[in-house]
Amino acid sequence: MKIFDSTPKKGTPVGAKIFFLALLRMARAWERLNIVNGHVSWSNGIPSIVFDAGISGTGGASDMTLRCELTDDAEVTVRAGSFRIGKKNISVSETAVNITLADTYIFVLHEKGTAAATVESSTTNPQDSDTHIRWPLAKWTLTGTPPDEKAEVVETHHVGDIKISTNYGAD
Repeated sequence: MKIFDSTPKKGTPVGAKIFFLALLRMARAWERLNIVNGHVSWSNGIPSIVFDAGISGTGGASDMTLRCELTDDAEVTVRAGSFRIGKKNISVSETAVNITLADTYIFVLHEKGTAAATVESSTTNPQDSDTHIRWPLAKWTLTGTPPDEKAEVVETHHVGDIKISTNYGAD
């Protein structure tokens, strides 16, 4: 992740747009920080890394993990799981996604302020909005030629538990 689009030049005022964008990127990185076997706790706007006792597994293999698995040539199944916003767990049902186009993103869609979340897919990179969190899990493509196409991971966007600070948005 790049904090600055280009290196600031000596004498650039701190109030310049380049510094504002850099601060926004750093804030987003903290909001999306993932700690395996732990979480980020915010108190009075200050983040603390807390290691959770009793979370089993390594590499985020607890029941909070949403896992994408190739279950057929061009079908990806996101296993049922949940994610955490503050201390609230949000459940996600097992969902099968057929990969029919190259560069298909699979992501979790959560409407802020609700206990609802679904697994969705899109050929454009999912972006958060004022009302929704879109948490990308992976980007998939198709290899081979019809009818023997197979889904293949192009980019992994998230591994492990999804934990979102209650300071994120309106939740």
